[in-house]
Amino acid sequence: MHRPRPRHTVLLSSLTPAGSSLGFALATGVVGITAFSVGQEAMVAWGWRIPFLLCLPLTLICLVVRLGLEDSPEFRRVSPQAAAQRRPVREVLSGHRGALVVVTVLAFALNAVGYIGLTYVSGFLQKTHGFSTGFASTFSAVVIAISCVIGMPLGGILTDRFGRRPVCIISTAVIAVLALPTFLLMGSTSNVLLIGVAYTAIMILNAVQTVSGFSLYTSIFPTRVRYTGTAMGHNLGLIIGGGFTPYITAQLVLWTGSAVSPAYWMIAGSILGILAVLASSRITDSIPDSMAATTAVTEPSPTAREAV
Repeated sequence: MHRPRPRHTVLLSSLTPAGSSLGFALATGVVGITAFSVGQEAMVAWGWRIPFLLCLPLTLICLVVRLGLEDSPEFRRVSPQAAAQRRPVREVLSGHRGALVVVTVLAFALNAVGYIGLTYVSGFLQKTHGFSTGFASTFSAVVIAISCVIGMPLGGILTDRFGRRPVCIISTAVIAVLALPTFLLMGSTSNVLLIGVAYTAIMILNAVQTVSGFSLYTSIFPTRVRYTGTAMGHNLGLIIGGGFTPYITAQLVLWTGSAVSPAYWMIAGSILGILAVLASSRITDSIPDSMAATTAVTEPSPTAREAV
């Protein structure tokens, strides 16, 4: 069976976070369609329950699909006996604490930025410019979908070309610089086109950093504990960066009286993310960058050159 060339691995892997982000776009779109269908007052009174009820059949479908997935060739090559004897959680906590901390902090950074775009901006537009729930939710869904379709493949291409750490650091640094100006722009104008461009730009950057960050997650754990270590770090960071972001943003607005103050949460998260990526350079990669792998495949070794 033909296997993808190493330089395309992250591009193909970007389909995973793309599916997740498109799910958010679909969810936000469902909220908008529901609000348009039942009306603003009914949406506040009882209509908000409809999107939650729609999750029930989708949960069952996702469970069936997940149970049907096969392990990657790398995992299948691990000895079944070794797999039965190991305690992956204990091994991660005892032998890979540095990698676990890196993934947790980086996951926090990615979600601190992403969840503001996914959850806060819609409400921000409603409160700042008086957009209806239906329009703001649909608008956010369109922006998220466009950002996903453009940003995820772009992140894969850039990561395959330049390496996971440079792409993650640069995209995260640009987010830190643009976060406050973006919110100031979206708050100062009611021009939907300008708001859309600013909103889309920051979400594309988040898509790029997410793809490169996910590639970094998996690279710093060996195969035998990769799934466990990545899952632990990612979900811990998701709980902090994603789960608490709506509460933190609400408190920041309350404390400061400024609707743009969540930008500072994005900046703080971005700084921590950059530090996590820099710290990861001290950990030996179990999976080399596609750029390095391609070089190893295409360039003959010194011994081979001497033989020629």
